[in-house]
Amino acid sequence: MHRKGYHLRQDVNFIIHTHQPEASVMSALAADIDVDGNSVFGDTVYCAAYGFPGSETLEKNIAEVIAKGKSRALLMAHHGALCLATSGEDALRIAVSLEMFSTYRVRKAFERHLGRPIAAEDSIYQVLLKDLGTDLPQRVHPLFRSERQGDSIIFHQADRGERLTLNMTDTSLTAEQQIHQGIYRARPDIRAIHHSFTPSLIAYSALNRSLAAYLDDFAQINGDTMECAPLNLDSIVQGLGSRHGVLLERSGALCCGNNLYDAEALALVAEKNARAWLIGQLFPENPIQVIPLEECQKMRRFYLESYALRF
Repeated sequence: MHRKGYHLRQDVNFIIHTHQPEASVMSALAADIDVDGNSVFGDTVYCAAYGFPGSETLEKNIAEVIAKGKSRALLMAHHGALCLATSGEDALRIAVSLEMFSTYRVRKAFERHLGRPIAAEDSIYQVLLKDLGTDLPQRVHPLFRSERQGDSIIFHQADRGERLTLNMTDTSLTAEQQIHQGIYRARPDIRAIHHSFTPSLIAYSALNRSLAAYLDDFAQINGDTMECAPLNLDSIVQGLGSRHGVLLERSGALCCGNNLYDAEALALVAEKNARAWLIGQLFPENPIQVIPLEECQKMRRFYLESYALRF
């Protein structure tokens, strides 16, 4: 991908590939974007058709959009962005400008949806959820974070400033602690659990339905879908299945991993993936498409059997 950029563009001396949040949301729409007026990245942000990460298909699709013109910012469908620059400083400027432009594009789409300028009290998720027949939760029940170390579970309860160590066999746990204990018992491969209640995950969990893969880093780390479960142990374990994340009805998501870093990484990509679908509702002219199941399964296998084992 990088090689193609240098080969096709003699003016390019520095390339960065990013998974920046708002540009990633735009990439899920899989469409070129016209830019009004002069910008640091050209008149059009082209979007390369989807290709499996690292594949010849992706390389070919990238080459096609690079050859279209002199744009210095490209989107990769369902994946992220590619910034073609003269230097590292220039690449950073392009990436930041692309993020600002993506944010502006969401704002203009929201104003179009409202039929008026945005007011201070307008909440994009509240409006979208109302259109879908529900509303934002007023309160989220926190399930905190934990790590499993041998026969012990270490709970991190940030709102109380506590770090509590309990035994895996303890029978006097709270309902929240029992959920962690039950997940560790059902899934020996999981060693850390993080409850994420970021804005888009809270909003999406209010829909009480599974979240499909619209970004491929979500498919890699979690799988093809993230199911939604009521707040009880049996439902959560069943909803989790063999994946690493599960939505909680109106309460965000439980994200799991081999350590807290992995669990937090899943929370980041799940946040982007949920936002991609929600923001996609503002762009009916480019209906957001799910990544095909076969591609998701292939990415997931590669992640588990190869990529994740490198670290």
